Amino acid sequence: MKRTTLGALAAFVVLGFMVWMQVGQQQERGISRISLESLDIDALDRIELSRQNTLALKRVADVWKLANGRDADLATVNTLLTIVSNIRSSERITADEERFADYEVDKSQGIAFEGFVGDESEVFFVIGRDSTRGSYLLYDGAVYLVANFSRFPFARADADWLEKRVFRLDASEITRVELQSAEDFGYVLEHDPNQGWRLADGVKTPESYRFDVQKAAALPSAIANLRLEQFVDPNANAVEFSENADRLLVTAKESQYELVVGPETEAGSFYAQLASSPEDIFEIPAQSKHSAVKTLDAFRDLTLIELNPADVVALELVKEKRKLVFKRGDAGWELASSSEKVPEDFELDPTAIDRRLTSLGRAIAMQLVPNTSEKAAGFSKPYATVKAIASDGSEAQLTIGAELETGDVKTRYAQGNKDPLIYMITGYLTETLVAGLDSFKKSEQPSGSAGITPEALQQLPPEIREAVMERLRQEQGQP
Repeated sequence: MKRTTLGALAAFVVLGFMVWMQVGQQQERGISRISLESLDIDALDRIELSRQNTLALKRVADVWKLANGRDADLATVNTLLTIVSNIRSSERITADEERFADYEVDKSQGIAFEGFVGDESEVFFVIGRDSTRGSYLLYDGAVYLVANFSRFPFARADADWLEKRVFRLDASEITRVELQSAEDFGYVLEHDPNQGWRLADGVKTPESYRFDVQKAAALPSAIANLRLEQFVDPNANAVEFSENADRLLVTAKESQYELVVGPETEAGSFYAQLASSPEDIFEIPAQSKHSAVKTLDAFRDLTLIELNPADVVALELVKEKRKLVFKRGDAGWELASSSEKVPEDFELDPTAIDRRLTSLGRAIAMQLVPNTSEKAAGFSKPYATVKAIASDGSEAQLTIGAELETGDVKTRYAQGNKDPLIYMITGYLTETLVAGLDSFKKSEQPSGSAGITPEALQQLPPEIREAVMERLRQEQGQP
């Protein structure tokens, strides 16, 4: 081959390489990939989401504000910004504008995101439709498929961007809660680092009231989680708050709040406002209101019986004409007397008596039944009594009276030894506590191998299967 031919061929190869390098460099400069890694997402102080309407968010100090001046939900905004900062793709689909509608990145279908620092636009892209692998994104004139990306966070309804927490605090920050009520007993709860939540000194309570510390301990979480449904347009709905409206005063380590609860809405929620911003009236769901703005009675201890099962030496069960008496002697529990005929094969299960005593000590009423006499409750001729007698002769008795009319749920009046008040208990609890002789009968316990089939053994891991087989051999007396 002539030298001139070799030189021409070499020049062609070099020229081809240079063209390839130039094309590659052009692709690297932006038409083949999208990455917002270099974007200073924390510097953005304004965001616009253009959909059927434009949602504008502006940062003021550490708070994002909606266009109407109300606070935006900080967690929702931060989630959106994190998603934006993680946008990556090297899968370029097309730059043909005529095909933009196919991927829903055109003006009529796409969601435009634009982030600003001051008046300068720092980032702009349009979110199109979702696919099985992510979503289509229009960026710098080209459509890309962005994996693990969804249109949904950008398509939230305007109401979903609103900060709906009534109190901007964490449950652990709350140190004091006060309810001022004209129609009910008010109260002040204080948190003691050693004793937990307690009623403050001087709080007036109903006669024989018992305070439940565990119920009070759940209140701070309910307060911190209280959410509003929506703000009320004062021009469309004039809401009047009574001077006697309930007021919830919440004291935290670094803040104080006063919530005023107004009348009930037609939909069953409640109007409310913060005393610090009375011009902002909002609605809170009824269930959330009752969880956070509790009455004093909501903290009532509803346990009925005070006893130590280990000290009990006799248990007496009476239901209408049936009576059972169990006594504990040196040899343990025994059936002392029974109005029921005792079957010849009856064998007492001592643990059944222990379980009954435990159930008696844990018996909890549904609620207090105020302004009810013992006669009206049917205690003069009770439906049943459960009496535990201690070694010192003291008695702990649960008296169960007449049925109450409470709809489909069967309930009865009851009175324990913790206080002289009359309560309501479920029919299920009643029948559990007064169950007859058959409930104390000893039953044969199935062996450990009962129900184990060869098929089940094959499903077990080898080491567990071997342990089960060893147990079976021991039970069958095999070596």
